[in-house]
Amino acid sequence: MKKSGKVTLLVITVLIICAAAAALFLGTGPARSLHRAEQFVERYAETLEPLLDTGKPIPVLPEVMAYNIWSGEHPMMEFLLKPRFAVYVGCYYSPDDVPLAFQNAAIPLVPDGEDGWSWQGSGDNRGITRKIRDHWYYFEASF
Repeated sequence: MKKSGKVTLLVITVLIICAAAAALFLGTGPARSLHRAEQFVERYAETLEPLLDTGKPIPVLPEVMAYNIWSGEHPMMEFLLKPRFAVYVGCYYSPDDVPLAFQNAAIPLVPDGEDGWSWQGSGDNRGITRKIRDHWYYFEASF
């Protein structure tokens, strides 16, 4: 009887862990990440755009894990939001209103629907970008 009780406890523990993992992954899926980026843009675009266009310092924002300015033919300022499991997510400001690959990598974008593009780098490197509104785009990148 004691052995059966241990097995039951083990099964219950495994089920609880699986349920918690499923809730974590489902709660941070692509739709939620896009929504978070849209909210970020809605909340901060008017404050950030004048700073980004002039190069003034960016304030610390609680949603942002990091931000980077990437130069190139079309510069961008990328805001890394809280990542999903093994996927970088965030948004970026494109002064030229041109969709770009993650970190402004010189990788061609392939249209994959209205206001959406995907890219494929070497190996498993790949991602998507979606237009949120003029000059602002959402991104996902996995490596």
